[in-house]
Amino acid sequence: MNKNVTINGNTSNDSVKFLALNIAGNLEDNTINRAKLKAILKMLQSLSKDNNLRIIDVDNINVSIVLQGAEKSLNKIQELFDSSGLIGENLPIKKVHFLNKKDQLNIEEKTQLIQEIKSQGIKGKYLQAVNLIWADFSNLDFSGANLRDADLRLTILSGSNFGRAKLIGTNFRGADLRGANLREADLSGANLSGADLRGANLSQTDLVVADLRRVNLSGADLSGADLSGADFTGADLSGSDLSEANLHDTKLIVADLRKAKLSHVKLKGAEVGKSQWGNNPGITAEIKQELIQRGAIFLETPIPLV
Repeated sequence: MNKNVTINGNTSNDSVKFLALNIAGNLEDNTINRAKLKAILKMLQSLSKDNNLRIIDVDNINVSIVLQGAEKSLNKIQELFDSSGLIGENLPIKKVHFLNKKDQLNIEEKTQLIQEIKSQGIKGKYLQAVNLIWADFSNLDFSGANLRDADLRLTILSGSNFGRAKLIGTNFRGADLRGANLREADLSGANLSGADLRGANLSQTDLVVADLRRVNLSGADLSGADLSGADFTGADLSGSDLSEANLHDTKLIVADLRKAKLSHVKLKGAEVGKSQWGNNPGITAEIKQELIQRGAIFLETPIPLV
């Protein structure tokens, strides 16, 4: 690349390179998430004295992040690592190396695809099994799109519209989907574990056998959704709307369902051990007693008199 290039709007007198850093942890068990990677980036910016460094990709196969930045800054990071200066609890880096031409080309092609999606939109389009890890697609229109088996881990999708999208088997692990619209989308078999879906609209959504462990669905609308066979272990469903939702054979172990709306909800065969409930509009005395017998914990709080 040429001298005097621009990175994130700032001109540098050095060429732009890509540096891969293999880190300890795993995307699959949530030991690597957006918050942790942003913290690592901030420390690397401080060590290199270059605030223009940025994470351009995350590779789960090699458990690595790819930094884009000025060659001088990336060389400093590599030198610090070689002298053991980067080893520590807050910088769990195991290996550092510059990308070869083939890997750099792959990164550039992915970056170009992300930019095309942002500029041209993806409404109604077909992008099966595409790798879009770490991208920022906030407030984008995905309605009617087919993203079957796509990899959207750690992406920012807050405020985006996935209405009636085909998202079968799509991986949203650790994604930011706050306030997103997923109404009537097909998310059967999808992986949303560790994702943030606070205030999202999932009404009439198909989430059959989906992985929703440790997901944050506080205040989300799941009314009329098919959640049969889904795994909500450790999920936060507090204040959500589960009216007329199908939770047959759903795992709700250790989940928080306090203040969730439960009118006409179907809970046959649901595993509710150590799940927390309380002040649930629409719940009947019969269902409440049955849930207690199956291991649910009710933490009722008095409703203040007006």
